[in-house]
Amino acid sequence: MSTEERYAFIELEKELESLATPGMRPGLSRLSRLLLRLGNPQRAFPAVHVAGTNGKGSVCASLDSICRHAGMRCGLFTSPHLCSLAERILINGEPLYSGQWRWAKRRVAECIEQDAQLRTAPPTFFELATAIAFCLFQQEKVDLVICETGMGGRLDATNLLSRVLVSVVTSIGDDHQRFLGSDMRERAWEKFSIFRPAGTALFSGTPPQLNEQFDTACKRIDARGCIPSTCWDVTVIHEDLCGSQLSLHRKGDGMIHPHLPLPGRHQIENSLLAAEAASSLSRTFPAITPTAIESGLSGARWHGRGELVHGNPDLLLDGAHNLQGYAALVALLNNLWNRNKETIVLFASMEDKGYTQGLELLRPCAQEVICTDLPEHARSVPSDRLARTAEDAGWPHVRVAGNVENALDLIRGRGQLGVVCGSLYLVGKVLEVLWNNEKGRQPA
Repeated sequence: MSTEERYAFIELEKELESLATPGMRPGLSRLSRLLLRLGNPQRAFPAVHVAGTNGKGSVCASLDSICRHAGMRCGLFTSPHLCSLAERILINGEPLYSGQWRWAKRRVAECIEQDAQLRTAPPTFFELATAIAFCLFQQEKVDLVICETGMGGRLDATNLLSRVLVSVVTSIGDDHQRFLGSDMRERAWEKFSIFRPAGTALFSGTPPQLNEQFDTACKRIDARGCIPSTCWDVTVIHEDLCGSQLSLHRKGDGMIHPHLPLPGRHQIENSLLAAEAASSLSRTFPAITPTAIESGLSGARWHGRGELVHGNPDLLLDGAHNLQGYAALVALLNNLWNRNKETIVLFASMEDKGYTQGLELLRPCAQEVICTDLPEHARSVPSDRLARTAEDAGWPHVRVAGNVENALDLIRGRGQLGVVCGSLYLVGKVLEVLWNNEKGRQPA
């Protein structure tokens, strides 16, 4: 992406923010009204819908890679973006030009201006992005759309998709309890509500105490339910921070041997969901063969989720920001990293995330934590408060950096591994700084 395009997307994001109702506003009425005025573009393509607490983006990226290796023209809609708004909508693995986004944004803005109710209560930023995505997928005549929910499922804007072939729910944990409920079963019900009558419904099976609720949700609407671990045999041949070499065998099919570039046992679970979704899609798209599944899983890329960036020291970028995510990161480090090697954690967090639990869980994995600020995000926790929390959690060495650039300077040349976690916004800022400084990589 050129510098001009990067600035064009920055301006476009500001325009969408000014057009939108601020904050989160669960509900389907605003977007439903807007889509009707747009001619219901969501009816123009079949889709896979993915909900859950953690792992949604990894499943989407893996399934998108599988379908592209099958020769399909795929649309991918995910959120949030790490560095650029352009990341949210991909066609065949590539972002669209800002001019294409602007065409769709003009259509959306005109429809809002023509409707008194929408002018008074405009859609949220996420709803606007969803409407733009649906318009662009219709315009680009994609074969299939793979769509990640923003929050929950039942009242999420993406639940207005019309032609859902497969619904996927990844692992369920603690997220958005203010909107989705304080009880795990309440949150599961919100997410299982994306399942479609007589459709295919997949669940990761994590946590297992929700499996019975999943079965009940499927039976209620006559959906074909499946937990992939019950129909796939998995052998882990080798794993390290660069990924996992697997042998996968689906009952009734042959063996495949993908190398997952995303490390950690939780990514094996996510890859099984993508593989099972692809297997189900093969009834509609016969080009999705076991070979395409193997190649697609091996070729999947998803920035900031256990992403290893080589340097001095190497950096492990992971978007862990809730209890389940921190637990998965800790398990990854314990299983795949030598604890005797020096590890430094670079940490930032939003106010509404479990940063205290995160710092407590990460404490045995490293000797030093650098707490930094994300001043461009109003919800971010000040670095001095994070530092006090880290000290209370028993970290022996705690440092504060006023911004991400300074934090990376403190890490440079020290230790064998820097672990960047606590917020996807932090991961995105680190990627941006690395690209600006080294000219070696560019997100989106």
